[in-house]
Amino acid sequence: MNLINKRNHNRSRLLGISLFIGALFCAFVAMTEQAFSEIPRGVFCLLGAGEGTGRDSLVYSDPDVDGIGMRQKWADLEPAEGVYDWTYLDNVIARAAAAGKAVLLRIGTGGGDIALGGSCPTWVMDAVAAEPLPASQKFYTFNHNGRSVTIAVFWDPVWLAKKTAMITALGARYSNNPAVKIVGASFANANTEDWGVPNTPPEVAAWLNAGYTSARMLDAGSQIINATMAAFPNQYVTLAVGTNGHTGHGPNLDPDANYVARNAVLDARASWPGRLIVQKDSLATYIPAAPGTGSPWELLWNSGPDVAGQMLYWCYGDTTYRVNRGVPIDPSTALVNSVNKGVAYGMKYIEIYRRDVLNLLAATHYAHTALSSVGGALVTDFNSDGHPDYVLQNAGTRQTAIVYLNNNIVIGAALGPTLMAGWALRGVADFNLDSHPDYALFAANTFQTAIWYLSGPTFIGSAVGPTLPSGWELVATADFNGDGHPDWVIRHAATGQTVLVYMNNNLVIGAAFGPTLPNGWSLAGVADFNGDGHPDYALFIAGTGQTVIGYLSGPTVIGAALGPTLPSGWALVATADFNSDGHPDYLLYNPASRQTAIWYLNNNIAIDAAFGPTLPAGWSLVG
Repeated sequence: MNLINKRNHNRSRLLGISLFIGALFCAFVAMTEQAFSEIPRGVFCLLGAGEGTGRDSLVYSDPDVDGIGMRQKWADLEPAEGVYDWTYLDNVIARAAAAGKAVLLRIGTGGGDIALGGSCPTWVMDAVAAEPLPASQKFYTFNHNGRSVTIAVFWDPVWLAKKTAMITALGARYSNNPAVKIVGASFANANTEDWGVPNTPPEVAAWLNAGYTSARMLDAGSQIINATMAAFPNQYVTLAVGTNGHTGHGPNLDPDANYVARNAVLDARASWPGRLIVQKDSLATYIPAAPGTGSPWELLWNSGPDVAGQMLYWCYGDTTYRVNRGVPIDPSTALVNSVNKGVAYGMKYIEIYRRDVLNLLAATHYAHTALSSVGGALVTDFNSDGHPDYVLQNAGTRQTAIVYLNNNIVIGAALGPTLMAGWALRGVADFNLDSHPDYALFAANTFQTAIWYLSGPTFIGSAVGPTLPSGWELVATADFNGDGHPDWVIRHAATGQTVLVYMNNNLVIGAAFGPTLPNGWSLAGVADFNGDGHPDYALFIAGTGQTVIGYLSGPTVIGAALGPTLPSGWALVATADFNSDGHPDYLLYNPASRQTAIWYLNNNIAIDAAFGPTLPAGWSLVG
């Protein structure tokens, strides 16, 4: 199927449309670009060290994957001093760039000598050993899962010199690559790139004997972070934070458990404003609820809004249930509940293990939607019987399907067109006024839009829509100016600002700024809740399940009301009048069970509910 049938829509017309929208947003876009490009949002597929070059094609083509978290051991990158093997990094970054995915680049330096199971090159450990210092002042040995691990102390000058030289070489090769958006930094990482400072009483005593001080740690942190910032002036730098332990009776390494991490963050943000992301690499179902007062997670909350996370472990196939503290749980439920915890802390992105991305498709889609805040599912009346129908998508094949409903009951189904790679379905409405809903498509890597004209489920033609300014995305469609033509809601990913783009079929005829969405909230639906003839915004925040209705008159907010709070594991994904009472209702979705449900509303009040169909495996509500 040809994606675009240009017919009467020539390139000069497209250029004019792009310039029109660009002029509308020029001041706002300039303001955001001066601040720094926005932090990528959504799901980052966390690859294992050295993975991503062979069997990962689905990862790169998955529309629910927003970025690639890639890892390589330092020893594999720099097997001899000053001799770099760029093969792996070049390969994965090129694949991600071709797929329009952001890259989070991380080099593993923890765990000691590569020859003994760690990530550090043997030649680095040999260089540290050659220093004219007692071994007790330059090496530290601890036990990790039954393995004796020896590392260079974090502040050792030779260790720091070799590591910062590697960072500088890394930046020289990749700082100008636009696909590389984020680079990991670590300086208190005994075993992995996560924060890890062994802190049992015997381990604390050994650290103190080796010369540990808080000042030495902060100086080491400054050297690593400064080197990374300088080597990568075009990227964000992310630092995984944690605690160094603290007891009331001592001995203790620092004045309090978060002292080093907290002050490293403060110093870095003072020196490099707007550049540092703070993240926690232990996201799980059982972490304290935001804001985590009195817990190690309070630092993340206090470090917002530029915060992110990484799953503690994978959920699929883990018979130890690590993300649920050993208690058996459905893997999709575990991932969804963990994501909800992360969203409540305001995480911009979450690194989810490759195994879960490939096997927990519905939960990954949920995570993508909750984190990217791009809107919810798509429902409208495709068979002209007066009842809204579902649009589904198969994540693996990009095939769409229409499920015909009578209220909450399935009465039929039909396959719709298959989406092209790189394109997402973001709206359904009758753009050419032939009484049949059409697809509104958006390509995130080019910001191009398109309309696929349908007759029922059948593709009958297409047209190019406007190209959006960089950083903006199409999130919803509705007639906001009452001219009978569906309009577009577009949203700036970094700021949450919305704009109503007034359309006549595929042509822009005007635009106006709409409300700015609060951080973490998604636009789940657009419908007239108060019956005044103007579409309103239905908002949802996954972390708490709270909903809000923002009442609009055209682009202007005229009021707001709390809607019902959803149970844990459920998301608000669309709004439509399912029971034909003249009031829009909520469509809910549970990605763990693939169950749908309808909450019948009168304005913002829930008055009844019913289960809808359970979706087939591999299929999800799209939006």
